[in-house]
Amino acid sequence: MGITDKFGNFQIKKSDRISQEDQAWLTHREELYKRAIAVYKSVYDIYKAENESYSEEDRKDYKYSSFLVGDFDIPKKLSEVQNSYIDGIFSHFSSKYHVHLKNNFSTYDYGRELYRYRDSDPIKDAVVDFIDYHTVLEKIFDQLGGMSFEEKAMKEVKDRLKGKCYIEGRDIWEIKVRGNKFIYSGGYCCKDSWNDYYKFSSTEWLGAFLDALAFNVYGEKKYIQSLKHLYDSYYVRLDDEDFQDGFSALDVGVEHIKFFKNGRVDVTFVDAEFCRKFVREWCGYTLI
Repeated sequence: MGITDKFGNFQIKKSDRISQEDQAWLTHREELYKRAIAVYKSVYDIYKAENESYSEEDRKDYKYSSFLVGDFDIPKKLSEVQNSYIDGIFSHFSSKYHVHLKNNFSTYDYGRELYRYRDSDPIKDAVVDFIDYHTVLEKIFDQLGGMSFEEKAMKEVKDRLKGKCYIEGRDIWEIKVRGNKFIYSGGYCCKDSWNDYYKFSSTEWLGAFLDALAFNVYGEKKYIQSLKHLYDSYYVRLDDEDFQDGFSALDVGVEHIKFFKNGRVDVTFVDAEFCRKFVREWCGYTLI
């Protein structure tokens, strides 16, 4: 069974849903992929022809000798090319558009198709079916569910932020709105045991919140330079000055962000309407 049989022979072309830049990247990647397969296949064909020239006596007397040419690890290389080609396309779109995409193709092991059970069995030909990028795109667009990359990225941020603001199992919101102030009460903050600063550890909520601020203004995931100290995957270090002065980012509609020792975070927006629209759209909070 060839690789296209394993992955499905899709005929629908989806290139109209991607940019010209992505189209050019995919075309070039596919060209390099095909060239690599062709080179490895030609090397394997040399190995096959040479192996067939050995006599039974050669195979017996020189079985463990380096004189008998092996397969140059070509089956492994072919598998790596196929898997890397597919995985790289998923990674490209996931990284560029900040969306979660799962490579749902099975890991390909070409060696299984070329494996010989006995030395006397003839070596199989290296027949590799190419898979074009449209086949991979079909799988990716299935995961988009009719949305564009931008729409999916935005939905993922909204879902992630709401998931950190609302405890569904207990039907409890960990946020409140008071005028132009957004209050998050589900955070965790503690003083470092050895140093004179606090660590805010609810970085999953904070990361989703920062992404939402950027999307809300710029329509894309973007690093907010004025809040650079708040980006961390483990914990945010907050010293006395941070507690006293807080942070501001007027470029994304935030007048002031203040952290408290009990984990609470107060975000003061530029006005009450801006605040209400933000929490309704990005947190799914409708109790206002």
